Amino acid sequence: MSTGKYTFKLPFSLKDFQERYGKETILILRMHYLIANQIDTLEFKDCVLNLSDYPNISDLYLVSDLLVTDYSSVFFDFAYLKRPILFYPYDYEMYKNELRGFYLDYEHELPGKIVHNETDLFSEMNEALKNPDMTNNRRFQEFYKRFCAINSGDASRKVVNYIVNAIRK
Repeated sequence: MSTGKYTFKLPFSLKDFQERYGKETILILRMHYLIANQIDTLEFKDCVLNLSDYPNISDLYLVSDLLVTDYSSVFFDFAYLKRPILFYPYDYEMYKNELRGFYLDYEHELPGKIVHNETDLFSEMNEALKNPDMTNNRRFQEFYKRFCAINSGDASRKVVNYIVNAIRK
């Protein structure tokens, strides 16, 4: 690795993804900006989109049926959609022991299953896409109650009412 350069190899095969899912499923990649340009998806343009440069990740959440992440905090925002989340910490031991550690108990408090290899990743993706209902998922519900339930979905109305009532006084 050169000074100022980052190297990255995708921890699963895009070819295997393409063979397994064909054109029925589109994989959207939103990579960290330091490595986003290191992934060549041209050969897989029918089933993989590298949208790392797309400016608003919230739009990508809305068009996604499933989130696969490693350690990023994106799952906090995605959880509001009540859609499946998978965690794929392919470099778990190094991250835990040598890099930064975690902001939650990674093994017990995450709102989704943790997979450690490509086979399990694809298997759990299949399961999550077949059964996307998170209402009976105890772990997800506990996470949602702890981090998402405070937002009732009517914040704009509350702000407008507050302003209108303040003006009337």
